[in-house]
Amino acid sequence: MLIFYRSRQNLLTISTRTDVKKKLRNLIYVLTIDKDYKRHYTYRIMRILCFANLLQSIPFLVGGVMTIAQSNFSDALDRQALGSMIASGWYLYICTSVTLAVDRLLIFVFPRATYSSMIRTAFVALSIFVWLITLVGMSFLPGLGYTYECDGEYYFWSYTLGSVSEVVVTLEPYCDMCVFSITFCIYLIVCRYLIKLKRSSTDQSTSLKAEFRILIVAVCAFFYEIVFVIWSFWIPLYLLGLRFMYIYLNVTWMVECGMFASLTLIINAILRRKVFRIWGAKKKTKVVSINGQSVFQSAVNKQKATTAFTLKEE
Repeated sequence: MLIFYRSRQNLLTISTRTDVKKKLRNLIYVLTIDKDYKRHYTYRIMRILCFANLLQSIPFLVGGVMTIAQSNFSDALDRQALGSMIASGWYLYICTSVTLAVDRLLIFVFPRATYSSMIRTAFVALSIFVWLITLVGMSFLPGLGYTYECDGEYYFWSYTLGSVSEVVVTLEPYCDMCVFSITFCIYLIVCRYLIKLKRSSTDQSTSLKAEFRILIVAVCAFFYEIVFVIWSFWIPLYLLGLRFMYIYLNVTWMVECGMFASLTLIINAILRRKVFRIWGAKKKTKVVSINGQSVFQSAVNKQKATTAFTLKEE
């Protein structure tokens, strides 16, 4: 019974990881090849955001194999390669989320393209810098890293045992929630500008609707991320060491990786159609069948009616 339970959980975990990876990959593909999305600065930031989520999804996919084998195979693969990838992807995601919020705010605060472009470029550069520093630090800094092994089992990515890891574990939840709160406050300011703009204008343009949709994504992501951070770093004592808890945290992290892509596809109809086109979904077209005999009979009846009307007039 225990073997069946483990196999069922492993298959569910691997299928979830594969779906998340496909969804992120298709979204990045559309944002990269489409000319409209390539030129727009906001979609460039969204590409980085999806790339950060994809970086986290790859270790989850390999982690499914580790779960089945109950082995991390090697320290280089576990800590230096996959561990550094998932940790740096998480930090890149946090920084890019702030960058996307600042990008939305700049539309109202600094409408001029010169100032806005400089600020956006600075935030993007800072996000990439944090990502590279984290990637190198997690790979080579002693006493700091991520591993898939926890209490002798392989179900969840967590920090390794070390002096630097202990400091990071203590500080990270507060830093994460501060960053998420700042991002949420920025979107509230954007919402205030949107309400003000809506009251002063009777025309509700498409761009205004798009801003509200992005705001909805930000609100949903904020509440989910806060709950995720709280459960990840402040687990109740009576749940520590339970295998179910490790599986639950692993799945919630995977959902976090695919949530931005899923919400973006839900609220953006044009982007959704282009992604579905890649998946092979074709637009349904109505086929009208024409009966040749019926058309001929209608023409004959019309001709008879015209002839009868002409004879009646004569």
